[in-house]
Amino acid sequence: MEFKDYLEGINRTWNKDSKKSEIDHCRLAIMEEVGEIIGWYKKIHGYKREKTDEWRTELKGEFGDLTYYLVKLFEITGETEMIEHDFKGLLHQNLFEIEHVTSMSRFAVQISEFHYSTNTSLFLNSMDGLWDFTRMLIVYEGFDFEDVLLSNLSKLQTRHGSDFDIDSTLEKGRDRKAETDSLIRPSVNNRKI
Repeated sequence: MEFKDYLEGINRTWNKDSKKSEIDHCRLAIMEEVGEIIGWYKKIHGYKREKTDEWRTELKGEFGDLTYYLVKLFEITGETEMIEHDFKGLLHQNLFEIEHVTSMSRFAVQISEFHYSTNTSLFLNSMDGLWDFTRMLIVYEGFDFEDVLLSNLSKLQTRHGSDFDIDSTLEKGRDRKAETDSLIRPSVNNRKI
């Protein structure tokens, strides 16, 4: 999948607003998604749970959501060249330390604290750091980077249809089972977004 194709898929399901509102939306969403990822790791490391198929499916979905908001934030801030060159993914990582997850949290907090207009370099460094740790953990967990992206777009198409639908942001407007199924088996047709 090419970067421009993924970005086009994101933009079809994006709620367009002012630049400031979109940046704030991404900042809040990034905090939420990193928190959800940390929650899944907490279940493994804190409660000694096994990495079940359900765990892997949920984690894959959270990684896809985080990547979605990060890529959108890079686009809104006009900084997509920072990530286009390494968009295809990484080779498998054999190293995992809990510090990798806590670093994701630190970068997410920094993104939420810094204002793009007044602390641009710190904001961009935090975005870049979170991007690197996210990609590294996706590969460490054995996911194919492109599959995470395609699954995320498939889930969003299941939720919104071909364009953003405000009603699908409410729980009553969602079909969670269909969304989960689309994470497990992204449609071959979605390979070309």
